[in-house]
Parts: sequence; C-alpha cells; structure tokens
Amino acid sequence: MEFQDLKQDHLTVNQYEVKFTQLSRYAEKLLSEEEDRTKRFVRGLKSEVRSKLIPFQLQVYSQAVEKALEVERNM
Repeated sequence: MEFQDLKQDHLTVNQYEVKFTQLSRYAEKLLSEEEDRTKRFVRGLKSEVRSKLIPFQLQVYSQAVEKALEVERNM
C-alpha cells in the first residue's frame, strides 16, 4: 500500500527515486515491464515536474529519472 500511495510531495526527485526504488521491490508484479515502472514513477512526481516530462513519452526508467532531475535543477 505504501508503494501504491507514494508521491514525491516534499521530497526532492533524488529522494523520491530512492524511496520509489526501495518500495518497488515489494511491487514486482505491478512493475513487471519497464514501461510500467516508468509510468508509475512519472505519475508520482510533483505536477510541475510531471507536466514537463509528459510530452517526452518516456518509456525507459533511467531516462525518466534523468529528465526529472534535469527539470528539477532548472526550476
């Protein structure tokens, strides 16, 4: 349940990614495909970060994390 409810909220993108990775170990069936993992990660980001990532339609998790970090740096 904690993973299902995970949102970036007050966390930095880096902190969110660490927590996402830790909790995702308990949700392997939900994230069996990399695209599912990527979508779930993006969905949990703050709206101002997420809105900048959506146009890229990222399907690779590492690229989504990298882009989110870039967006955060430029805010």
